[in-house]
Amino acid sequence: MRVHVSLYHPLFGQLVPCACKVREHHCRQLEVAREVMAHNQMTERERNLQINGLQPWGSRADWDTMKKAKLWGQEFVEKLEADDSPGWGVLIGVPGSGKTHLLCGIANALIDRGVPTIFVYTTALLNALKGTFNGRDNETNEFLEALTEVQVLMLDDLGAEYRTGWSNSILEFVINARYKDREARPTVIATNLSKQALMSQYPRIASRVLERGLSVVHMVTVGDYRLERRT
Repeated sequence: MRVHVSLYHPLFGQLVPCACKVREHHCRQLEVAREVMAHNQMTERERNLQINGLQPWGSRADWDTMKKAKLWGQEFVEKLEADDSPGWGVLIGVPGSGKTHLLCGIANALIDRGVPTIFVYTTALLNALKGTFNGRDNETNEFLEALTEVQVLMLDDLGAEYRTGWSNSILEFVINARYKDREARPTVIATNLSKQALMSQYPRIASRVLERGLSVVHMVTVGDYRLERRT
């Protein structure tokens, strides 16, 4: 539909989607996101994780890094709930530092609020795509479209996958497609890699996800909570 605006308005002469089409697209995104999540991802335990469920461990200084990440996660949810752009995020830390818990908590909060969101492990993403090959191009395209078009994508464990030229090209495609519409496609990545290793092993991806002014990078320095519980 066309909107009635003045000659000098930036939308003059342009077609914009009507409210019913916007709602229809939103509902379709929610449906696709739920299908992807149901078939590929969260365990029952992960579906019940909440941001505030992360409780302190380690030193006070180290816990402060996770505390800041938690506050950012809550603000991320609040901004999306208010139809504001929260930007992108990167969580860096050792295994067991609470990154997955925080990503799941953010994803669950958004899903509860009706925000189309996909949480996916990098390895599972690539394995799912391999499973759609062998002549099933439509299924492959639908899965890739879901990852690139969903409003919010939470990509966990980047760097844990078996890296090949194919895997790199898939991940670069997904991130680049979302980057083109970065204000409307918030993306959060968690990795065990250091910032330097991320830039070295994934230069094209790092160039986008670490962009100043777009992405907030959290260096989580708490140790593995599983080891903390045993000591």
